[in-house]
Amino acid sequence: MQERSDLLSRLLENPLFHEHDIFSELLVAVLHLKEELHLRPSLAGLQAHFPFLYSLAVRTNPFDSSASIVIVD
Repeated sequence: MQERSDLLSRLLENPLFHEHDIFSELLVAVLHLKEELHLRPSLAGLQAHFPFLYSLAVRTNPFDSSASIVIVD
């Protein structure tokens, strides 16, 4: 993602894409994620600092076909 950040920034600057709000919002979210991952030395504290977001991310994992938002004890 780091190698393509210039391309993503240039796409966001393009006025043609401003007409497509969903795509523009997606680009902003991707750039924000890139910055967040780049600035964090480790994601080890994610579960401790953001337990609800961590739990939701684990339960909605798109790579797990059995993932469910329902909490099962």
